[in-house]
Amino acid sequence: MSGASDNIESAVKALNLSSVRAIVESVSNAAPAVSKPVLKSLCLSLSELPKTQASNDFIEAAASSAVDVLRPRVAAGVDADADYQLRFLLYLVHYATGDFYRAATILSQAKIDEGCPTDEARAEACIKLSQTFLKASDDVNADKWLKIAKDWISKDGSNIGWSVSVQFNACWAQVLDARKRFMEAAQRYLQLSLLHRDKVDEDELLFMLEKAAKCVVLAPAGPQRKRVMGTIVNDERISLINPRVSSMLDRMYNDCFVSPKDAQDLEAMLEDHQRAIMSDGNTIFQRAVREHNINASQRVYSSISFASLSRRLNMDPESVEKLAATMISEKRLAASIDQVDGMLVFEKRSESEMGSGSNSSSSSSSSSSSSSSSAAVNNIGKVIKEGDVSKLISYDAKVREVCKGINSTFEEINKSYPALVKKVLF
Repeated sequence: MSGASDNIESAVKALNLSSVRAIVESVSNAAPAVSKPVLKSLCLSLSELPKTQASNDFIEAAASSAVDVLRPRVAAGVDADADYQLRFLLYLVHYATGDFYRAATILSQAKIDEGCPTDEARAEACIKLSQTFLKASDDVNADKWLKIAKDWISKDGSNIGWSVSVQFNACWAQVLDARKRFMEAAQRYLQLSLLHRDKVDEDELLFMLEKAAKCVVLAPAGPQRKRVMGTIVNDERISLINPRVSSMLDRMYNDCFVSPKDAQDLEAMLEDHQRAIMSDGNTIFQRAVREHNINASQRVYSSISFASLSRRLNMDPESVEKLAATMISEKRLAASIDQVDGMLVFEKRSESEMGSGSNSSSSSSSSSSSSSSSAAVNNIGKVIKEGDVSKLISYDAKVREVCKGINSTFEEINKSYPALVKKVLF
């Protein structure tokens, strides 16, 4: 037994593939007590080879050969630990060359439950597989192996260490992100960014915070996204992440319109899966921006025509109406659709629902506007009670005249100072 182990060490150091295969075949029918030390010596010797192209080629050939020879034994429940170690060596070789899918596929064929000694080791192996499938852009297998990892982790996580627990949660966030479940991903990234600074490098925590910001920007517009945005915007570290990301987050949180230029600047920074083109020909981010701008419209208008909104969103009116209807049905937009007049009518929102972005001047303006509206309603009510219809008609005509005057004034300002209008409204 000792002689076989010594022989295989010598064969590996000499990069003698035929000798390695002959020794492995010689123990392939032996009892586990004989095969285990020889195979353990093989795995250790291969792992200690210097990392050169020649040694990597030899590792790939020797490990692949050994895996083939041991296949019947592993199927019978023998030497699964050696098979796992040999596959892991192959995993490292292919991972180093960037062939992530091949690396993950080879390791995934090992019997992890038998090849790894503890629940923690099994969970860590599954997490590694999930992360590698993600690098290969295979989010389906990544999700599958993460769920298997979760099965090896007890409910309270007491059977795994803190480091593996963090790896699991980080991988979970990445899988949610890759599967375009951006709201859930943002929440996971945010939790990771709040880990103890004495245990995790601060740059890594800021990286997670930026990931959370990007994901929440891509998430479907609505009250839940607003709450998560608020948490990120109010984080004292927000000024330390990429200014393009923090600027976009701030604009969206404060219900400001997002211009095409701002959208293009941020979209260029997103990962490939975050810029995926959907069935309607638009990217995920374009949809997110359009949903946001529909929501932001209620900060300026109580109602708006689909024709007007379509010009702002660069969409046809029918598509805008369909998008608004979807948001309303999913309770992400408090509004109703007037199909007769082709209007989107927003429900009145309280100041708290408007977000924390409004400053004191806007609050004062809103209060003044509210007082004026109340006075107007009271005047109309008084006219109706007096039963003088002619006064009501006259009042209506005056209101229409004032509205036309405001529209005319706005058009003149827009012609003379287009940049100013764009800055204020967008």
